[in-house]
Amino acid sequence: MSDLDFSIPEIYRGQDISQLKGNNIDQPKQILESYVRQFPINRHRGTNLFLYGTANGQGKTALAWYVLEKAKTPNMHAILKRDGTPDFINAEQTRVNARSYSGLGIRFDKFLDLAALKYDKEARSDLQAMADLDIVLLDDVSEWALSANRHEDQRALTSFLKERAENKRITVITSNLDPKGFQLIMGNTAWSALNQSLLEVQFTGGDIRPHLQTLRQQ
Repeated sequence: MSDLDFSIPEIYRGQDISQLKGNNIDQPKQILESYVRQFPINRHRGTNLFLYGTANGQGKTALAWYVLEKAKTPNMHAILKRDGTPDFINAEQTRVNARSYSGLGIRFDKFLDLAALKYDKEARSDLQAMADLDIVLLDDVSEWALSANRHEDQRALTSFLKERAENKRITVITSNLDPKGFQLIMGNTAWSALNQSLLEVQFTGGDIRPHLQTLRQQ
């Protein structure tokens, strides 16, 4: 039986990101709100997201889960024509043909644990199921998550990203690595697959976790 969790964690469920203030989070928030409004277009293009910032608690994970939850909710704003392609002219004017998209989020270290079970039939099935989803969030793709067998970890990530890129399926990555650091640690081929269609969103602010905690207590 599959162990994949398709739910949105309670801590990130139903977020009102308009309440997130200060700490230089306004620009990333605006970029991602626009991305969500045009999600059918981004899904058609296979536009990946790379959310990065060197500090912890900047809001990368919170906003990544926000994008994923909105994608899985049938309230998309862009219009899709009968052949499934987006109408770029009217994209901001209607919610016709609104739909939800398949997706899940998983921490990068848990993804690598699953990928390491390459001889396990169920694990292989889970990885393929993930590869086939419209949108997948790989959270905290950072050096600390790599095992002693770094080459195998890089291979697993590269293979996953390449398959998704070939089918124009969206991968959202959060990381404390900048693009150059990602290429250095995770490999140029992994970055090349992600970068085929990519929106980079940099986080430069401080720790917003105390603010988030206050909001959740209200």
